[in-house]
Amino acid sequence: MKAEIVDLKAIQGHYPPRLRFHVRLKNDTNNYWYIYGISGLMTTHDPPRVQLGTIDVIFDHIEMNIKEEQDIYPEIELDYRKLDLLEEKRKGPMYLELLINLLGIYLRPKEQGFESLEEAFQSRGLRVERISVNSPNLTGIMVPQSTWVEVLEGLDYGKFILVELPLPTLKQGVSIDDAIKHFINAKASFMEGNWSEVLTNCRKSLDSLNSAIETGAVNLERLFNEDEIKRKYSDIPDRYLKSYKIKGIIEKTREFSHIGPHIEIIPLKSDAELALNQTGAILGYFAEYLIKISK
Repeated sequence: MKAEIVDLKAIQGHYPPRLRFHVRLKNDTNNYWYIYGISGLMTTHDPPRVQLGTIDVIFDHIEMNIKEEQDIYPEIELDYRKLDLLEEKRKGPMYLELLINLLGIYLRPKEQGFESLEEAFQSRGLRVERISVNSPNLTGIMVPQSTWVEVLEGLDYGKFILVELPLPTLKQGVSIDDAIKHFINAKASFMEGNWSEVLTNCRKSLDSLNSAIETGAVNLERLFNEDEIKRKYSDIPDRYLKSYKIKGIIEKTREFSHIGPHIEIIPLKSDAELALNQTGAILGYFAEYLIKISK
């Protein structure tokens, strides 16, 4: 018996998240099969293999003649920690191992037709046929990156790190649009598992925000009403001002997002999460202020 992957989808509305496999069974034996139960196990493809989930046991009655094909739809429950493990290791496409156990009985061919169920039970009884589900011409399952990203979105993976950005309608000349655009690109890179690109896009986002501040498109002194504070406290050091502290936060986050390129540090998923969360929080902070001054 052979098994080939047809499709893989996230099942909406479940927590913990669930995956549904579309698998095509192919009877390549010379026997007639009665299948009564299906179970199985999903692991990572590359060693050391990690167990990711077990198939919900299916009790069914499937009959398969020689060279006949049947579609089955096994489901697996995951959790976000296992998804984190997958994403930490993934580079591009996702590679999985799905082992399926078919509980059934087979009828051997005779001169006319096949032996009876009674004969098969008496001579062999129930047995387990263990088969690996493969992509065409491959060992194991290869899920293209574009498909896997859709699966992750369907599983709501990564949504917990999203920072809601209110998008203000701003006065002419006041804009953080470029900064938001790069942040959106960073989020897309995160969903694709490209941690280096997350950091790069976060840095570009903060560069754009810095540029808006330096050119006066976003005026921090006005934003925080610091002209009035300076008039009242003429000798106040800059380090006490909110604008000074905010610039420091932006610069430190930008510096962190610049790890890797010069000394070849390989960023981790946790690095990408930190940069993404911090950048999103900074942009959200500015967006709220800009909404106030634009009214």
